[in-house]
Amino acid sequence: MNSPITPKSNWLTQSAIVISAAESVHLMYSQLTQKAHWKVIETTNSPAHAMQQVRSGVVSLVIIDDSVMKPSSFYVRQFITDPQMICTPMLAFSLADRNIDAAALMKLGCDVVTKPITPATFLPKFNELIRRWESPPHTTLRKLSYLHTKVADEQLLPTLTKLMAEQEIQHLCAQYIAIKLRRQNRFKEAEQILLGAIKRAPKQLSTVLALVDLYFQAGSPKIAYQVLTSARNAHGATRVVVPDLAQAAIMLGRIDEAIDTLQQITKTENPDPLSIDFLSRLLYAAGRDNEAEQLLNRIGKSFKKFQSAWLNAESPPALPAAS
Repeated sequence: MNSPITPKSNWLTQSAIVISAAESVHLMYSQLTQKAHWKVIETTNSPAHAMQQVRSGVVSLVIIDDSVMKPSSFYVRQFITDPQMICTPMLAFSLADRNIDAAALMKLGCDVVTKPITPATFLPKFNELIRRWESPPHTTLRKLSYLHTKVADEQLLPTLTKLMAEQEIQHLCAQYIAIKLRRQNRFKEAEQILLGAIKRAPKQLSTVLALVDLYFQAGSPKIAYQVLTSARNAHGATRVVVPDLAQAAIMLGRIDEAIDTLQQITKTENPDPLSIDFLSRLLYAAGRDNEAEQLLNRIGKSFKKFQSAWLNAESPPALPAAS
């Protein structure tokens, strides 16, 4: 087993936050990180709160739990739409039967540990993650992210552009820059940055999804659909890609195709309730009531209550597609 990491001065804080649907995991992760001289300050099920803790400098690292109720891939997909989170170390976990999701998370650049968790499986991955992010060029990128809310984009972007020469982090820099440009409606510049990064590292799924986010925001769902179809063909029916692909199909008026797409992740042994709820709404909207009822029965939900919520125009929970 790797020896514990000794404290380093280039971290603002050696504190982490755990994001999980189960608060009961807090003690386990706290005990494991203490062995590497890190502290878990809290466990939350709110991605927005976790991101705020990163932005405020309270934590320097995010641990992403995986559960049947809330897959880690959903959390990660949301995190990589935020510039500062792109520059934040993340350690993700995966249930043993989610091999496709685990492989996709690694293509997103995440360090992934398969459950069940033991010190022997956790500590080597955790220590490896820390060493990488406290060494150049990652440490340079991480320090720049500290300035995310303190310095104007005009000052940060030239430095990030220069950092793109570093092969290890060029995809992270490209994603960060593209989000900044996208928010300024500079879509063409953002597209060129991302296409260049994909050409240099075509297997980096996080850059592909950044391009998808750009096309969604630019009002180009057809191109997003084409990119996502290629990503699904390359990486399989992973929760990292499928919700976005279903959303693109809906935007193009292809409801039946969106249903078929979502069924690829709801027909698994342990489907997550959020995907089942989303698919049930699509089935009901398409007049396929019996299929919607059968699907809801799988997770013990009342079809009558579902119908009542629909008639009362209750807003559905959103899957973590592009933001």
